[in-house]
Amino acid sequence: MEDMLFCIQQDGLEQLGSPIEVGQTLIDKVVAPKDSGREVKLINAEKRESSNHIFYDLEYALNLNDQARHELATVVIDRGTLYTFAVGTNEERWNKVDDMFSNVIQSFNFLI
Repeated sequence: MEDMLFCIQQDGLEQLGSPIEVGQTLIDKVVAPKDSGREVKLINAEKRESSNHIFYDLEYALNLNDQARHELATVVIDRGTLYTFAVGTNEERWNKVDDMFSNVIQSFNFLI
């Protein structure tokens, strides 16, 4: 029984869909819901496993009030709770901070 519960917790995020599907849902429901006036494009979506958790790392470009931005986010489920963590900057600074932001997103982890 304990092994089965572990599998359900592990597969929770994958039960919501692929990294691309979850990334698009995050955009549609949180980042740029209908009538928000925001334009968002999912650039990349990847699965990462760390500390017995599955993470979806997402990259997207968005336009807010004619300001171009670039953002990274990660999504994970732990004990039935969905967590998201995001970092972003304007597009002009992106090339200066993209490696640092990638490290920040990939360092997000559960140590329990």
